[in-house]
Amino acid sequence: MSWILILATLVPLAAFFSVALCNSPRVAPWYALLTPLPALLIALFAPDLTMQAPYILFGVVWELDSLSRPLLAMTSILWLFGGLFIRDYLRDDPALRHFLLFWLLTMLGNLALIMARDIASFYTGFALMTFAGYGLVVHNASREALHAGKVYLVMALIGEVLILAGFLTLLPGLVEPMLHYVPLAIATESYGLVAATLLFAGFGVKAGVLGLHMWLPLAHPVAPTPASAVLSGAMIKAGLLAWMQMLPLTGDAAELMRLDTFAMWIIALGLGAAFLAGVVGSLQAQAKAVLAYSSISQMGIMTTLVGVALLRPELSPALTGALIAYMVHHGLAKGALFLTVGLAQHPAGLSRLTVLLSALLPALALAGAPLTSGAAAKYLMKDSLYNQQLDQLIFALTLAAVATALLMLRFLYLLGQQKASDKAMPSVTLAVVGSVISSLLLIWWLPLQLPFLAPISVSALWDATWTLGLAVLIAGVAYKSQSFIQLSIPAGDIVWPLQRMLRLIARLYPPLRDSASWLHQRWQHLILGGSKLSLLAATHIFSRLLSERTLQRNIALAAALLLITFTLLSTFQRGA
Repeated sequence: MSWILILATLVPLAAFFSVALCNSPRVAPWYALLTPLPALLIALFAPDLTMQAPYILFGVVWELDSLSRPLLAMTSILWLFGGLFIRDYLRDDPALRHFLLFWLLTMLGNLALIMARDIASFYTGFALMTFAGYGLVVHNASREALHAGKVYLVMALIGEVLILAGFLTLLPGLVEPMLHYVPLAIATESYGLVAATLLFAGFGVKAGVLGLHMWLPLAHPVAPTPASAVLSGAMIKAGLLAWMQMLPLTGDAAELMRLDTFAMWIIALGLGAAFLAGVVGSLQAQAKAVLAYSSISQMGIMTTLVGVALLRPELSPALTGALIAYMVHHGLAKGALFLTVGLAQHPAGLSRLTVLLSALLPALALAGAPLTSGAAAKYLMKDSLYNQQLDQLIFALTLAAVATALLMLRFLYLLGQQKASDKAMPSVTLAVVGSVISSLLLIWWLPLQLPFLAPISVSALWDATWTLGLAVLIAGVAYKSQSFIQLSIPAGDIVWPLQRMLRLIARLYPPLRDSASWLHQRWQHLILGGSKLSLLAATHIFSRLLSERTLQRNIALAAALLLITFTLLSTFQRGA
């Protein structure tokens, strides 16, 4: 029975080859809708399972447990409603087939890494999701999309190099190539801190860690709306999931090695992202850019919890539950908000007030309003911290809720200014309704031991009231002063000063300018070469762990992986 887990990825893989071989615009859009269904059904109804395939790669282990089940359900729901959104939203797009190929490959990697418990499966899923996601970012082929794609790929390659370096560093100390041995290797080896830093930074690119976040606010506004929903709601959680499994947060690993200074840096980066992204996001002029900075801010809060768990290992079990709840809540709410942007563009007869009300519910959840999923997740988080008397940290996280509320107010304001089209898109409306309902209800159904009445306690009501009230007051003052204060920070923030600095250096040093011009002309070939080099490096690492006999037994698997790789790269080259 454990082999039913393979259906979660086998169906997207089969759909990918079907779309690649069949160019039927009437049938193809339904692949995006139907392919996440097996993963959703498995997450909701299957018992806890462990699938082992010792003869694939160097031992594949997938699990459906208390960690993967909620994330698999949340992720498959986002891909499901994103696929429904595609049905009408991209129906007349001439590049729909290319988009679906990237969509299905990204989904395949995303679903696989959630269940993976061995290094090979996790890294393969992570890399596939990352590089296939480029096709979603640059789909519109506009100047802004291509620029965002460049930044996305450069940051993705940096992240992949750091991850590979971290795994290579740990390779001699790994008992087996399984994720649960990585924390022990970090805790027992003299180079553990170096490996932990490399893995944190590498996966931090995807998680939007402060300083590595610049691709997020550039990619989300230019990507098609359903792609933005899964990018922000599901894909950026992959980095956080990697930290939870690879850093020494619990058990023997936490007792053998304390990384207090490292943990304090993680907390500082998390809180910095929570506040700075709130400020920069409130100065954006596009609704999707505001949501992108909101994701950076919310991921900053979750990064802070990882740092606290590393600093206080005794809190890890409680904080792990809070993190899972927060990931599910944020993923569903943020996905619903991104889809409402598309609904505002194609309301299909709905009034602007109705569209705003559909966005208001998940926005209140993100702001932590009482009786919402956000209130429950924040209650679990703060309850764990109260027991350790971490009052200053609790106050900082409460202030971060003010930044979240400000971002939601800014988003709702910009959503109300959105230009609407008369083109009717029923599937867009259905997708938004389904995603909003899921964001409100699903988290209470999942076995996360969430409190229901606790979020309406007096202290919780007061926290929600004064933070929302302060946000409304600040927003009101800013709105009244907008004719006197004209502040604007472009999406991507530090990308633009970095580019200006490089141009200045190139102007002062002509040989460097000529080299930069050559690099700009050849960037696509260099990026493709870098992607292939990363793939070859990963293959080399894995081949060292494979015996000749095992490799002979996996000729069919190797052929399939090569076919996927070449199809992806050829599609990537045509669509870039």
